[in-house]
Amino acid sequence: MTTNKVDVAQALAHKIEDRRISYNKRDLILYALGCGAYEPKFTYENAENFSALPTYGVVLGQKGESSDVVPFGSGFGEFPGLEFDPMNILHGEQYVEQVAGSLPAEGGSYILRTKLLNIYDKIKGAVLRIESTICDNDRVLVRCVSSIFIRGLGNFGGDRGPANEQFNLPNRAPDAVATEPTNPFQALLYRLSGDYNPLHVDQEMASMVGFPKPILHGLCTYGFAARAVLKHFCDNDSNKFKSISARFSNPVLPGDTLVTEMWRQNDQVLFHVKVLERNLVVITNGIVQLQVANIATNGTANTTTSNLAAEPELKSAVIFEAMGNVIAEKPELRKQINCIFQFHITGPVNGSFVVDLKQGKVEKGVAEKADCTITISDDDYFDMATGKLNPQKAFVSNKMKITGNIMLATKLQLLQKIASSL
Repeated sequence: MTTNKVDVAQALAHKIEDRRISYNKRDLILYALGCGAYEPKFTYENAENFSALPTYGVVLGQKGESSDVVPFGSGFGEFPGLEFDPMNILHGEQYVEQVAGSLPAEGGSYILRTKLLNIYDKIKGAVLRIESTICDNDRVLVRCVSSIFIRGLGNFGGDRGPANEQFNLPNRAPDAVATEPTNPFQALLYRLSGDYNPLHVDQEMASMVGFPKPILHGLCTYGFAARAVLKHFCDNDSNKFKSISARFSNPVLPGDTLVTEMWRQNDQVLFHVKVLERNLVVITNGIVQLQVANIATNGTANTTTSNLAAEPELKSAVIFEAMGNVIAEKPELRKQINCIFQFHITGPVNGSFVVDLKQGKVEKGVAEKADCTITISDDDYFDMATGKLNPQKAFVSNKMKITGNIMLATKLQLLQKIASSL
């Protein structure tokens, strides 16, 4: 029996060796079928504009270079300082970003670089955040960040990490709904793309961990959801799909019918996924970022492509655009503040913004890891940023909710004050 041991410093210090990965058109088609696709664009190599689904990169770490069945866990990576049974792994959250647009449809051979970002002690287990980048030499094509929960590895006295936040979906009917049945053999098909966890095929193994039957891969459900957004908001053009993040909340059984409900909010699509037969939410906190330009990157203002202020119904967008300009013009503020703020702006129209004082940029979307998260209405934030609403009163009266490092919010006031004067 494997004993669970944790040496956080050793695990984080370990440099994981780069690995070679590869795929071809057949692999792209097989993955698309595993995610329920039927459109020729994703399933027929001679179709016009044949292309990869935007989430394909997430399976390459497990597939590696092989076209054969590979042992489960072989693509997970070695982490000296961590000892655990791979069968205790549960997938918690997943982020996939197409950094350079859709992966080449002709396939190819690339480098996979993997890094352990964080280890959090959740008492009943540990959460590992692992970053993987698919690179063509030094050019990053795809970036993935996985949060995995390892049962029984917790209670080692480590950092508890950020609290789990549940996003509020708009209080209105979805803008689009996709209802798709999965096949009773869906897991058998999906696993051929590289995820050979026996939990998804072996009845005895499923029973050992408390499931009535083998469950569907969470990343298969994730692929179904991504396809729904791609179809309804991107015209099935993978290049219009920038990134996707989501949390796995409940298991899906092969044969279940998946209902993906979607809400368009500016350049994002919020979504969740339910199982129709059980009215059970199985994916939460779903956000797809559509392809847009940043207003400030690496400290340089980008005034030609900025569109944060182009949404007249979101009053506070002009504040975020001004903050981007301030960061570009005053790089010393990055050293002074040096943290990442996540804003969730609520109201008739919602919006999420990242104010990144580590990288020097402001952009729409959701940060992989924010130091401080602020949720506030559009009107209240505009009034607070322009000096009409006292931040302390907003917090005490529950108009503004802050999670993470609350004290960092005081640093933000300097940036807001400068931005509101522009």
